[in-house]
Amino acid sequence: MRMTRRPWRRRPAIGSWPVWSLPRWLLTYVLAIDTAAVAAIAIAASFTTITEHDLALFGLLLGCTALAVELTRKTGEQGGHIRDVQGVWELPVAILLPPLYAVLIPMARLALVQARVRRAPLYRRVFSGAAVGLSYGAASVTFHRLSGLVPDASSIRAEVFSRERLYNDVAEISIAVLVTYGVAGNPLIAVAALPVVTLLQRSLRHVQLLTESRADSKTGLLNAATWEREAASEVIRTVRTKSPLAVAILDIDRFKAINDTYGHLAGDQVLKEIVNTLNSTLRDYDVAGRFGGEEFSLLLPQTRAVDAFRIAERVRANIAGLRIIAPGAVGGERVQVTASIGVAALDAGSRRELAELMAAADAALYRAKAGGRDQVHMISTTRGLSAASGPGGGAAANGANGRHDVPTAFHRAHTSLTTQADPQDQLPVRMTALLSR
Repeated sequence: MRMTRRPWRRRPAIGSWPVWSLPRWLLTYVLAIDTAAVAAIAIAASFTTITEHDLALFGLLLGCTALAVELTRKTGEQGGHIRDVQGVWELPVAILLPPLYAVLIPMARLALVQARVRRAPLYRRVFSGAAVGLSYGAASVTFHRLSGLVPDASSIRAEVFSRERLYNDVAEISIAVLVTYGVAGNPLIAVAALPVVTLLQRSLRHVQLLTESRADSKTGLLNAATWEREAASEVIRTVRTKSPLAVAILDIDRFKAINDTYGHLAGDQVLKEIVNTLNSTLRDYDVAGRFGGEEFSLLLPQTRAVDAFRIAERVRANIAGLRIIAPGAVGGERVQVTASIGVAALDAGSRRELAELMAAADAALYRAKAGGRDQVHMISTTRGLSAASGPGGGAAANGANGRHDVPTAFHRAHTSLTTQADPQDQLPVRMTALLSR
């Protein structure tokens, strides 16, 4: 069998490429865009940490892009101005992944189109990929820069997609349709519709006022009265369903000293950072509220004592690790922030009221303060169990046996919640006043 050799095709020289036949101004523009894209890739790569998650997500979206390109092979690619729906796969890359991937994905897609659908002058493909990649990269950088300035996803969901807001949006659209239809036949219908539209506007204001009445103006958390109502309802439901539950009181250590030393702007920043810590550490169904000036109350539904203790310790540790720089401080002085937390747990099948749980949590908080601060103390209101953690927490919890390490198990409380032997375990006047309203 005689094999025939395919004639070798000599590649055209660089000087004969079609791109050089472009007008000088257009050639300069094309080369500038291509160079900017290469520079963007290099810069983005230097700031990007490659992770398995990002690579997997990028591969999934790129695979969907490749499949969409394959499905267009039969119809081909029309000349002139081209419209497609590839942004369905490429926009998530710009939003969910670092900018490097956003710059690369349109280039990869156009390379597939060049290889699988229709061959076009190579410089056109390169220019299109560079231009689209730069636009996606700019969108990605802008989104990631602004993402830190907007609320988290849960806040956006509550703000935009709550049932009340959706109801008002549907009502507005419906009235707009009716007014449009009516005015088309009789323009005087607009005058008759004015009171209805005004009523809708007042209902929107009512929703806003209702939201503001529930939230603390400085932190955005539930205010004390609203938190107390929701917590009381949850305790009643927990007792009825025989489920576990826990409450906690968090107090910022030496908050007055922070205000006096660094100013009230630093104090406000501390409050905001602690709120951010609570939002990122607590679970979706936990409820946090501002209990007082520097105190926060936490409701932990469906939570056993040991789990409540671990959650509170995680919150304490995250607060202790905050890096808050005092505004205007010389040399960017760091504000050291710690918090003491008292936890009270209600075991499954037990019967307690919110006032009893809050009294136990406040007694545990006073023990944490007396034990040296920056600690978590917990009391189980039904089994007489106590635990402590944090710097020095072991000494406070286990002073009787001489141990000074952080305990890993619960210990029997030496005093009852109902005794008056320890003044730190008594219900403070401010607690009684709040819960008796």
